[in-house]
Amino acid sequence: MTSVVTGAQFAMNVQNIRSFCVEQQIPISPLFASKLQGDQFDFVVEIVSHTVNLARLGIPGAFELVHGLAQADDSNLELDRSFENSLTEAFAVWFLETRQGAKIKAVEARSLPVRSPHARNPNKSCDLMAEMNSHDIYFEVKDCSLDFGPSRTTGRRGYTPASDKDTRKWLEKQIKECFNKGANYLIARLPVWESSSCSGLDAIRQVLCEHEVVSQDCASVEMPFQIPAWFKGVFLIKRYGHVFVSVTQKSRIDTSNELPS
Repeated sequence: MTSVVTGAQFAMNVQNIRSFCVEQQIPISPLFASKLQGDQFDFVVEIVSHTVNLARLGIPGAFELVHGLAQADDSNLELDRSFENSLTEAFAVWFLETRQGAKIKAVEARSLPVRSPHARNPNKSCDLMAEMNSHDIYFEVKDCSLDFGPSRTTGRRGYTPASDKDTRKWLEKQIKECFNKGANYLIARLPVWESSSCSGLDAIRQVLCEHEVVSQDCASVEMPFQIPAWFKGVFLIKRYGHVFVSVTQKSRIDTSNELPS
């Protein structure tokens, strides 16, 4: 999966975003404006423009996602993380529609919870709902780097890489959270796998430990807890490709790791 944006496409995407913000009277922050000025941000502009198109169609929650991105501020660490989180959600929207043939039906917003009928906690909300193969499917979207970034107390910016063991634990935690929210899939970004090189698959092997990559875009992993039948797996995404990870439970299950029914 590659995405090559030409100069003409970049200009069209920028114009699409700017015109929408003018039409909807959404001020553009200096941070977001900087993303529209250099073609090094071509992919950011492409995925945001895609979300703009959904907002124009009236897809619930899409307007709020664009609004949050356009007014983003990185004056402190929390705001910076919020911006990156919103970008990851826009990336997931783009990925599902352009690479998985899905049709986004709702994006979570403060005033728009996305409730799954599978949720163990009825107060929890998924990030996205999409139609796939004539079914409503629910997604949770997570970016590993946001959870392992520097703390507010340090005042430092940038990403401090987590160990493979910590990243594995993070992935297990996010899968369990999918069970709480009723998400059929987890869409995750792992900073260990952001280069265009296929050698990045070695990093995934180290993180998932027990899994076997059976092709360039498919893997499987066993988890030490029970997996609901409605949970279908994990998409690990990046600009240059994705790996789908099917998740099964070990034959011997440590029940201390299970979530309550």
